[in-house]
Amino acid sequence: MTCRDIAGRRWVYAGSCLLYAIFNIGCAFPRSIAQIIVFSFLSGVAGSTAVTNIAASVSDMFPYAYAGQAMALFVVSANVGPSVGSPIGEAVAENLGYHWWYYINIIIAGTFAIILALLPETQPSVVIVRASAPGDPLAEKIRQRRKGLNVAKEMWFVTSEAIKIFFTEPIVAFLGIFNGFAYGLLFLYLDVSPPCLGEQVC
Repeated sequence: MTCRDIAGRRWVYAGSCLLYAIFNIGCAFPRSIAQIIVFSFLSGVAGSTAVTNIAASVSDMFPYAYAGQAMALFVVSANVGPSVGSPIGEAVAENLGYHWWYYINIIIAGTFAIILALLPETQPSVVIVRASAPGDPLAEKIRQRRKGLNVAKEMWFVTSEAIKIFFTEPIVAFLGIFNGFAYGLLFLYLDVSPPCLGEQVC
């Protein structure tokens, strides 16, 4: 039982999108290359929520028979996006200026934050508690679990389980290694960004 089991996933997603938009404002109006680096890191942290929660959201919204296809679409988008985004980002920078990388992120993230805040909750425990009649045994059981919430213990459980799954499930291990290689290669090419941006913002 984690904090998202109490408040629901909707506000986790909406809050993360809002923070992502705010941190991109820091990137869009930099006074130094250091500011871009710091706010880019913070933007990445805020934007990582989807990667860590999407599997649970997919299982909420799709029957088991179709959850695999939905998850596959997300994995494709997560891997194809950075590859397609690089040439598009270059075209945007050449024609509109590199500031528009962040303006576009702000617009999209802000729009998604509003949309996500208006969508219905999908977290089962939250939905059950809100929809249950007084005295419902399942809802009462969920409420009792919430009272005994230990954040440190839950964080340790989630972290240890992730490491365990990585070393015991081949498909997870191969996907993790592939993503690490793909993103590592991508960001090696992006090493040229600091000197190029440095000439413009420093």
